[in-house]
Amino acid sequence: MILLLGCISTCAPSAPGGPGHYAEALLMREAARRGDLLALHEAARELEDPDLRGPDVDAVHGAVGMALIAEDGEEAAWALAGIVEACGGCHASSQPPVRVGGPKPPHASHGRAGEAMWSALLSDDGLAFSASVEDYLRLQPEHDVQRAHAARNASTRSERADAWGELLVECQACHAL
Repeated sequence: MILLLGCISTCAPSAPGGPGHYAEALLMREAARRGDLLALHEAARELEDPDLRGPDVDAVHGAVGMALIAEDGEEAAWALAGIVEACGGCHASSQPPVRVGGPKPPHASHGRAGEAMWSALLSDDGLAFSASVEDYLRLQPEHDVQRAHAARNASTRSERADAWGELLVECQACHAL
């Protein structure tokens, strides 16, 4: 999930931890999508920033720790789902809330729909997440419908992150190295 687009130009410099941590998160996302554990571990080490601050920083550090010890693609996906959930919580509780830009529906590819899910999770925007899931289902009807429907029915940040993690595992089947 998916391409390296999103918050690089839209995260506010005053966001907790500053916008610099987003580059590492993007590298982790791409590594997890490909099942590239070496790249995931390297990016996670960079995200292990002791200066990162915010209300959910302990959750971010815990999830980063899980990414550092991930031994397979599924563990990597679950660790990244924990990271994006914690980031979304921190972004939502910031004043003003941090909004992560991303592609808007309708999406031309399942990759763009996946990017939009990521951005919606980071912004804790349930409506944008749901719209992106609908586009994903429209664009990838052959993918695991059960996982996509779980994402469609997710109503909390935690459920959305879990569903996204499930979809990320699915990405590895086609996008793995």
